[in-house]
Amino acid sequence: MKSCMPIIGLIAVAVILVRGSTVCAGVIMAQTSVTSGPHSHVTEKRTVYVQGNKQKVEVPGFDTITDLDQGVFGIKDSIGQNRENPTSRE
Repeated sequence: MKSCMPIIGLIAVAVILVRGSTVCAGVIMAQTSVTSGPHSHVTEKRTVYVQGNKQKVEVPGFDTITDLDQGVFGIKDSIGQNRENPTSRE
C-alpha cells in the first residue's frame, strides 16, 4: 500500500493543477500601437481583459470598464476617481 501513495499523490497534484488552470476564463491581450508623425513617434501600450459581456482596458493614466449586462461604461483615472455612464439611452 505504501508504494501506491506516491502515485496517488502525483495524480491528486495533477488534477489540482489542471483544474486550477481552467478556473480563470476569459481573454487577456497586450497591445502596443505606434503613431508616426512628421515630428514625433507616439507609442501607447494597453492591456485588454474580456470575460463574458465585460471588458476592461488599462492604459497609462486611466482604466475603462464596460459591462454590457448592467448597461454601464465606467472610467477610473490614475487618482482613483470613478465615473459611470449608461451605455445606451432609452
